[in-house]
Formats: sequence, structure tokens, C-alpha cells
Amino acid sequence: MNRLMICAAALLLGACGDKSVAGPAIDTDLDPSQATAAAGPAVSPEARSFRDWRAQCDNGNVCAAFGPSTAGTGGWIRVTREPGATARPGVVFGLRGDSGSDIPGPLTVKLDGKTYAAAAGAPDTAAFVLSDADAADFLTRLPNSRALTISAGDVSLDLSVTGASAALLWIDERQGRLDTVTAVVRKGDRPASAVTAAPALPLVVAAAAVSQQGFEQYGSRDANGDTRSPPLPAAVAAMPAARSCQADVADNEYLSTAFTVARLATDTELWGVPCFGGAYNMGYRYFTTGVGGTNPQPVSFPTSDGSTFDVINGQFDPATRILDSFEKGRGLGDCGTASAWVWTGRAFALKTEQHMEECWGMVSDYWPTTWRTR
Repeated sequence: MNRLMICAAALLLGACGDKSVAGPAIDTDLDPSQATAAAGPAVSPEARSFRDWRAQCDNGNVCAAFGPSTAGTGGWIRVTREPGATARPGVVFGLRGDSGSDIPGPLTVKLDGKTYAAAAGAPDTAAFVLSDADAADFLTRLPNSRALTISAGDVSLDLSVTGASAALLWIDERQGRLDTVTAVVRKGDRPASAVTAAPALPLVVAAAAVSQQGFEQYGSRDANGDTRSPPLPAAVAAMPAARSCQADVADNEYLSTAFTVARLATDTELWGVPCFGGAYNMGYRYFTTGVGGTNPQPVSFPTSDGSTFDVINGQFDPATRILDSFEKGRGLGDCGTASAWVWTGRAFALKTEQHMEECWGMVSDYWPTTWRTR
């Protein structure tokens, strides 16, 4: 069972539960000594559900609260805020046309009769953004609101406000804003200086890039349009995990030979073995080896809630030493997990992670983060 399915099952068991984990183990490649004296205490990623709304904060205490359309599809609202005394909340809406196409802005937002105009966001995101001034006013009204409607052109949609107040209150508490002038829900007289400072993020240092001479042709297309794949070294093919993967894809002509290779150091290689493939997800297991695939070792990749051996839709960039993964919850790519790991010279360290549990039509640009580093 993949991690997205496990998370979904957990949410069904506790719709208003929490998720708080310690995050990846810190080693010498993730340098906590870089923290400044003004940094707040370390925090773990955490997610909560509040009726229709969800809220999520990452290890740097950047938080997002988001709610769906009352129809369940076609639109959404996201409220985000960074930690610290001076951080202002941002409000973004999503709305697509009936055919799934983008709608030109501006977007009209109506909250209990009060109207706002949201400007079009980045291209191909179907997102619309409130100005800072309008966002501040909007958020003073949202916790006690009863009706929220967004519209553009001939498309109109009701968004749920059920759970918004509780989600925003939880973020106020998580960021140390309760009873301060900066709180969204429970404002007070305490000054902004009383707000908890942002925690220091771990520092991840990539290993030096090395020549890929001899491997450049792999991954490119040949004269027939087929992807060039390297032959799998016998030592890697003999690994139990590799044998299992090969058995699972034996009936797929492409996957059964779609191996990958890259050089991590002059004496270290990274081999990828396909394990499964579907309509929109392809899974790999990775092995670090000596030159020519000798002495293979399976690679475990840290995540915000543990570790995994499976990398979904992975792409390794030798220039940056970053391995990206994009696990889609469905074909639209509007939910799932996006991760990036960096090779430090000794292991792959988690660099960034985003996770969107709900398939509400939100592009990954706006998915909440669960893990960040410097």
C-alpha cells in the first residue's frame, strides 16, 4: 500500500485527528548548528482536519488552511502564513471552467455579501489571489461567515466555510499568535513581539557534481524513438529487491528494461530498477554501487513521516544532485506527494516535500509543504 493510501485510511479513521511526526533523522549533512539565536524551537510537521477544512504546518512552521467547494470539485480556497511577528497571511482561490480550462481573471469573491476582487495568479494554475489589504479584511470576516461564493465569467461556485474558524485558530495556536494583535481568530492585546520566532531549518549541502562521461546517452531517444537504457549489472540484478521488481514488471516490454544510471562520485553509481507502472505513476527502487554496478546497496529515502524505498516518477539531475519524485493521487496530478532528495556524498537527504491529501483540483504549485531545508 503506498503512502498516500495509508494517509487516506488514517483520515477515515480519525477525520478530526492529528498527524505529528519527528521528521527525518538529522545527521552531519543536515547542520542544525547553523541556527541563529533568534530562531524559535524546533517543530515537527503536523496536519489536522476540521470538518470540511484541512490545515497543515511544516517543520519551519509555514502553515496552510484550505477548504473545498461545496460540490467537492472545481474550486478551493487556501490561506497561508509564514511564522514570525511580521508575517502576513495570504489568500488564494482556485476555480476552473466546466471543461477544466483556465478562466481569465479577475475573480469575484462574495463573503456574506461583502465583495472582493482577486487577480489571476500564475499561468496554468487556475488560481486567483487577493491583495494583502483585501486578504486582511477578508480574514477578519471568514471565521464567523456563513456563505462564500466565487465567480468568473459565467462560472460560479460555493466554497465551504465549515471548519474554517477552527483551522485558522489551530494555526494561530501553532504559530504562537493566540491573544496577540497578529492572530486571525483569537486576537488580543499582546504585542507582535510576543509571537514565536520561526524555527531554524536544517541545512542540506549537496555533494560536488561529477562527470557523467559514458552515461550521457542513457535516457535519450534512439533513431526509433525508444529510450536508451543501460544494461543492468549482474550484481544489481541479483539483489532480492531488484529480482522482485523485475518479476513484477516482466510482462511490460518497456518497464522490464527501463533501467537508469548516474554517477554520484568517481567511485559511486546510482542504479534505478523499475518496480511497477500504471496509467500515471511509475515506481523505482534505487541502489548505490561501486564502479560498474559492483557491491550494490539499496537506498532508503527519508520522508517527513519516516522513510521509503519506493520513488514514484523519479528524475535524477546530476548537475544539482537532486532526485525529484512526484506521486500522483490521480491522473490530474491535483493531489499526492512531491519530494526532492539531494545527494550529500554519503546519503540522500530530504530537501523538500509537499503533500496534498485532497483531490480538489489544486495544482502542485499551491500544495502545502511538509518539509523544507536551506
